[in-house]
Amino acid sequence: MKESNLCIYTKEPHEDVELKSGDHIFLAAIGGIKKLPKTYVSHEANNHFSKLEKHFTRDSIISLVRQFEGPGKRGKLSIKNASKSNICVMSSQISSEDIRERYNLGYVKLGKPYTINQFIFKLDDDKSNMGTSINPEYIKDSDEPQKVLNSLLERARNSTNYILIKDDNLPNNIALFGELDDKWFLGINNDNILPIATEFINYLRNRKTVNVNDSKRYSTQVKANLKSKIDMEVTYRVIAKMVFNLLALEKGHEFILESRFDPIRNWIYSGEGESNFVNIISDNSVMKERFGSLYPERAHYIFITQIDNELVGLIGFYGATFSYEVKLTDLAPSKAFLPNLCGLICDWKNRVDYTLMEYILQLEK
Repeated sequence: MKESNLCIYTKEPHEDVELKSGDHIFLAAIGGIKKLPKTYVSHEANNHFSKLEKHFTRDSIISLVRQFEGPGKRGKLSIKNASKSNICVMSSQISSEDIRERYNLGYVKLGKPYTINQFIFKLDDDKSNMGTSINPEYIKDSDEPQKVLNSLLERARNSTNYILIKDDNLPNNIALFGELDDKWFLGINNDNILPIATEFINYLRNRKTVNVNDSKRYSTQVKANLKSKIDMEVTYRVIAKMVFNLLALEKGHEFILESRFDPIRNWIYSGEGESNFVNIISDNSVMKERFGSLYPERAHYIFITQIDNELVGLIGFYGATFSYEVKLTDLAPSKAFLPNLCGLICDWKNRVDYTLMEYILQLEK
């Protein structure tokens, strides 16, 4: 096995036949384009990291900005591929004169709320007196609403499980049962309501048909109760991985395998050992003042430099809205280890990554 086929995270030899391309520096989900050579990260390590990166793109604090600004799936910018928030409970006031609220399951995409197709159970009422909510975006012009609803009922009959959403903003007597992308969701206030909500679902699954409710269009103010279970350690490991990948790209395979990087390497991969490599930069004004003129609007960036006796990565997302310092390794006192600042700028709005030198050169054109 060639030394060049040692994974930079496991330091284990690997075959690259299963690898279609190299690992991204910035994640593709936030717009990253530039990649490592495909021999740097093994197929096994790629699969291992995919779960961590999924959390970062869907449930980290940075994912909340992504849901409002983009980019979408695999960094794409079209509305069709825009990133969706997790399914959540939404409430809307019918009018300024009527203080009643309507509740639905839905999601946020590019800052706008969207409901999903669903059944609305009034748990203190007769089971047959259920409500329905059909999103017009999921209905073709030629479709009849009753056929759409019967199709939704058929899929409910064939469903075997659902994702539970608990939200204390939802009244105790309301349960929401909806579908999106072949997944079913049940929204309730708390676990004590689950048995009776389950009875309503079983009743629904035994129905042959349901009727379309009379519906009216209302001008409403929608509130989305977005909730994320943020695992800060996973978030920080993914952030450190992006910086580590850039160092590998800049300095090469042999360099990044040096034992001095084993502590951060092992922590990024397994979460074990030291865990104080990443710190949030609370005063973002400093980062904006120092680097603000270097990157395009709302771009992501990484700069790697030597600060005193430490090799440090500075990474920011969405124009330094969130900025972090990543300590890569300690250095020998009074020794210039990295004479030149290296960096990567991700202009995700224009689907291009620049090394620091590339960006400086294109500014001069």
